[in-house]
Amino acid sequence: MRRLWAGFVLLVVFGALLVMGASPAGAAKARGCSGTGTSFDVDDIQVDKASAPGRGGTKSNPFDVTVDGKVRYTYSINGNVAGGKWDLKLDTGFGLKIPFGGKISKTASSSGDGVEPLKKHLEFGGLSAFLGLVKVDIVAKKGGTTCTVSGYLKIHSDIFTTPMFYLALIMLVLGILLGFLAMGGTGA
Repeated sequence: MRRLWAGFVLLVVFGALLVMGASPAGAAKARGCSGTGTSFDVDDIQVDKASAPGRGGTKSNPFDVTVDGKVRYTYSINGNVAGGKWDLKLDTGFGLKIPFGGKISKTASSSGDGVEPLKKHLEFGGLSAFLGLVKVDIVAKKGGTTCTVSGYLKIHSDIFTTPMFYLALIMLVLGILLGFLAMGGTGA
């Protein structure tokens, strides 16, 4: 249950961080809550910082994170969501929208801070599942209390951990094999 709550908090922070960014008019897309986030790479070097409401998290200024890094965060929700539900939607921009959700722990606090490693959320089987610009929408709700965060996250990774790298490598090998096969059938 604690891990589920940590995941929810991370998502709220991401959302807040993502949202924290300002829209073109300068207003963040966070209602009923606020948060800050600072991303670090694997060497503990700061990558980006954002707050909601505040700067960062827009399409033109996304919150940058690295798959093998972490995010230090703070959050504050205007009310009690303990025992409620959370929903998250990731929009990869390729027509693929991925929903997540779950219950919030009954002992969850309405404010706090922490550090969340990103690898366990963004890498599966040694490959980065999501890279590039991703839109995130998060809603946490219980009774009359609702925290809504929406914004953009830019996920960076080593190219050798991406599925596209391996797909490109397979295509290259197949292309070379087809080239050799085509050359072999023209002899007299």
